[in-house]
Amino acid sequence: MGIGVSLWLVLPFLIASLTASLKTVGDLTLCQRINDADWKRTDMKSVGGGLLANGIGTTISGLFGGVAQNSVSSSVGLSLATGTTSRAIALPTGLLVMALAFFPRIAAIFAAMPMPVMGALLIYSACFIILGGLQLLTSRMLDSRRIFVVGISMIFGLSVEISPEVYRSVPEALRPIFSSSTALATVLVVVLSLFFRLGVAKERSLFLHPGQDSFDVIHNFMEEQGAVWGMRREVEMRAVHAIHEVISSVVSLNPFLRQIEIIVEFDELSLEAAVEYAGLTPILSDSAPTVEELSTDAGIAALSGYMIRGYADRVRIKQRGQITRIQLHFEH
Repeated sequence: MGIGVSLWLVLPFLIASLTASLKTVGDLTLCQRINDADWKRTDMKSVGGGLLANGIGTTISGLFGGVAQNSVSSSVGLSLATGTTSRAIALPTGLLVMALAFFPRIAAIFAAMPMPVMGALLIYSACFIILGGLQLLTSRMLDSRRIFVVGISMIFGLSVEISPEVYRSVPEALRPIFSSSTALATVLVVVLSLFFRLGVAKERSLFLHPGQDSFDVIHNFMEEQGAVWGMRREVEMRAVHAIHEVISSVVSLNPFLRQIEIIVEFDELSLEAAVEYAGLTPILSDSAPTVEELSTDAGIAALSGYMIRGYADRVRIKQRGQITRIQLHFEH
C-alpha cells in the first residue's frame, strides 16, 4: 500500500483548516480577555503559539492514525464561568488526559456520563461562551457593514442546524461547506469581511470653519469613522475631546482663522489625529494651572494645553512656514 492524495479533498481540508484556525484564534482571544482585566486587543504572538501547537498536535496525531487536534470552546466557557485559568490546574489535567489514553477502559468510565448531565453542562458552558463572544464583538464599535457580516454569518450558520434540507441541492463540490454550520459561518465571515472592506480608507479628513458647533461636528465625524474602522469606544471619545480642545485653543489664539483641517488615520494599534491650520501655536503645558492662574487668559490657555496632553498619549507640534500641524497619537 502507498500514500495517495485525492485532489477533490483539498478544498474541504483547506476549509476545515481555516475554520479550525479561526476557532482557535477566537478561543485564545477569549482566554486572553479572561486573564487580563485591561485587555485591549488580541496578542497575535500568543495566538501564533497556540496555532503552532495545534498544528504540531495534528501532525503527530495524523502520523499515528489519530484525528486532528483543536482547542475546546466549552472548556474556555467553563474557565470563564469559574474564573479558573491557572496553569497549575491545566498541566496536571493535561498529564491525566495523556495517561488515560493508555488506559481506555478507565477513560471509558469518565466518559460514561448520563445524557441529561452532559446536556446541562453543555448549556452551562455555552451560555458563557456566547456571552464572551458578544463581549468581544461589542468591545469595538460597529457600523452597518460589520453588523451585516456578523448577522448574515450567524443566520446562515444556524440555518444548517435548523433546516439542513435547504442545502440538499447544493453542488457536490460545495457540499463540505454547506454541511457544517461552523464551516459555512467561517467562510461567510471571511468573504463578507473582505468584500465590505472595499472602499474603506485608512485616512480621512474633515474641514472645520470657526464659528460652527465644532464639538458636534467632530463627534459625528469620529463616531462614523470609529464604527467603520472598528475602534474602541474609549479611544474614540478621548480623540473627540482632545481634538475639540485643540480647536478651541487654536480659535482663541487665532480669531481671524478661516479654516482648520482635521486628518485622522487608524490601524489596529493606534489612532493618529492631526489638526492643521495657518496661525499661532497653542502652548501645551505638562502641569495644571493654579486656581489663581485660571482667572487670566494665560491660565485658561495653559489648562487647555494640559487637557490636550491628558487626552492624547503623545502630542507633537510641527511648523512649516505659516502652517501649524498638531499631531495627536492615541494607543489603541
